[in-house]
Amino acid sequence: MLTLIHLFVRPDIRAGLGEHFHVLEDSLDGLTTRGIAAANGWGDRKAGEHKAVAAQDLALAASAALEKKLPA
Repeated sequence: MLTLIHLFVRPDIRAGLGEHFHVLEDSLDGLTTRGIAAANGWGDRKAGEHKAVAAQDLALAASAALEKKLPA
């Protein structure tokens, strides 16, 4: 599992996560799904929250996929 330290100190991991990095960072910073939605311009209602949840799911999937590519 990628550690939180890797996310922030390894540029190759940050680059590999691309747009997903910011969603992970916001989540780790304690933003709620409503906060993540507002920060990304998705609105602050239920539809925006649903987009934020989907973005979190995609970010976690991207993290897992990237982890598989890294050397052991």
